[in-house]
Amino acid sequence: MKSTSAFDKLDFLKPLQRARLATVAVEETIMFGDIIFKEGADSDFFYVLVSGKVEIRNKIRNEIIKQNDFFGTEVPCGIEQYLFTATALSKCKVLKIKKDTLYDTIDQMDLQKFQKLNVSGLMDWAGSLQQ
Repeated sequence: MKSTSAFDKLDFLKPLQRARLATVAVEETIMFGDIIFKEGADSDFFYVLVSGKVEIRNKIRNEIIKQNDFFGTEVPCGIEQYLFTATALSKCKVLKIKKDTLYDTIDQMDLQKFQKLNVSGLMDWAGSLQQ
């Protein structure tokens, strides 16, 4: 079983939920330069970066994701398409969770907390797309 420490930043979730996420997450190695997903693609996975660095960017903005940060936050927020492109800046190890599995694991109240945690950053991204 994968360690639950990768999910520690999701501290609003119950320990059992974090343990379940660790159980259902799929570990994947991504090589330097690989595109993880593209802006506009269907948002099918939520990611936790275990090691390495990932750049997320759109036409206006870019950001570097580091160890134990998460990305692909459109998924828990119910946004159907990724608002940015994610590219590996080094060899990376990620844990990825399929959208349906995430919804099945996190109850509705905790999903709303998740959405509040991420909504301001996503609204910044969405606003930058409209400019």
